[in-house]
Amino acid sequence: MTEPKKPAIEIHIKMPGTFSIPFSKQIRAKYASLNKKRRRLVQAVGLIIIIAVIATLTVLLISAFLTVHPTQTITKTKDTSLQKTPDYPTVLPEGKTITDFGGWTRVSPPDRNPVFAYVDTINGKQINVSEQPLPPEFKEDTNSQVEQLAAGYKATEKVTVGDITVYIGTSAKGPQSVIFVKNNILVLIKSSLKVSDDDWAKYVNSLK
Repeated sequence: MTEPKKPAIEIHIKMPGTFSIPFSKQIRAKYASLNKKRRRLVQAVGLIIIIAVIATLTVLLISAFLTVHPTQTITKTKDTSLQKTPDYPTVLPEGKTITDFGGWTRVSPPDRNPVFAYVDTINGKQINVSEQPLPPEFKEDTNSQVEQLAAGYKATEKVTVGDITVYIGTSAKGPQSVIFVKNNILVLIKSSLKVSDDDWAKYVNSLK
């Protein structure tokens, strides 16, 4: 047995001029007795009422839809691979903590050995200090390995600070590269401007 077909639902909205409302006989009679101007007023009021009803229904339908299908909240997460705390010993200027420099920033790619850096100044000149554990291949004949590394940065000038040899390279425009090893930490410093050898020696000596 086949189910009876459901009647199709149709909505008809007539614009002014063809607008009509199913009045009772009494209301129809009153409406017919109105002059043309008042008829138009009644039609306009009726149209406003219908528009208000449609708008209300639309708002209710949207509200119901949003209740059933809540919108997703997109949360942007910070890339934690770029800012972490090193899990190896580091050196900092004596009497300072990393919070004094705004925290550590990882400067090596996620798939490479971690290298962390902080920003400091020497006499108002910005320096970027990066640190990493002494690579295993540097543990034998460390001085020779560091000297070869420094040569790659054209850091051929040597300054001795205690038992540490500091390699300094100066570009024609002033920025410098400084490389050395302290407490089994390989340190590379880049300066925005030229720093005197004495100031470099004092800074290296302050690292604890």
